[in-house]
Amino acid sequence: MIEIKWTETIIQSSATALAVANYNQCLVNLTVVDLKMRRQTLMKTFNVANKPTRLYQIDANNMLIGTEGGKIEHWVVDESKCKKTYHAHPESEAGISALIELKTESPLLRGSTEGDFKLIATSSEGAKEFRIWKLVDNELMPYLKIETTFADGIKFLLET
Repeated sequence: MIEIKWTETIIQSSATALAVANYNQCLVNLTVVDLKMRRQTLMKTFNVANKPTRLYQIDANNMLIGTEGGKIEHWVVDESKCKKTYHAHPESEAGISALIELKTESPLLRGSTEGDFKLIATSSEGAKEFRIWKLVDNELMPYLKIETTFADGIKFLLET
């Protein structure tokens, strides 16, 4: 579950928008929860191809959903459809265990190229490497693959 930016309808100041993954039913629900009124409103449901394991919101209209099988599905919120599926960790049957945006401005990772892009790091419990992706114009492009000696895969990624 993650808190998301919601721009499709106006919500009260006492409410928050959430993306909630239902692992067993292969669903991701976008819902608005109003704490003051004690009310929950289901806004959208995404039927993902595999069981969801991680969520990341690119912007108000795009989400990345990490799933079993080492895949990442790119969903367009206002259309409620999957735009593209990335085989992020094809050697893994396990789900995406981490899907985070790297905030670093270091030229060691970003290189000397100027531009507006995000760096997204992913890992899978079934893979001994983690990958860094370049997110440009809502498209993920492979950037770095870092192999480790962790035979049981990588469960968490942390940027310090």
